[in-house]
Amino acid sequence: MSSVPKTMHAAVTRAWNDIRIEEVPVPELDPGEVLLRVGACGICGTDLKIVSGVYAGSWPPALPFIQGHEWGGAFQPQLVLRLRALTRASSCSQAMAR
Repeated sequence: MSSVPKTMHAAVTRAWNDIRIEEVPVPELDPGEVLLRVGACGICGTDLKIVSGVYAGSWPPALPFIQGHEWGGAFQPQLVLRLRALTRASSCSQAMAR
């Protein structure tokens, strides 16, 4: 079982048109969350608009802001206390009740 590092690399928007790869702390997990080890991450067209300030005033909520939702990675089972698989449900409340 591998240990979880204390830091990770992230694409951080510090100001409009200022994005940097920085070493940041690995976030603490809240109950019900799992940790995934990111193997690769890309920047999409919307990320480029965010960096250039197209959505200033509405998104992101504050700077600095960690970019990146186009990623692939690996599940880190050593940090999971309990994980339930959701099955088909007709509503969110029905799924949460399972």
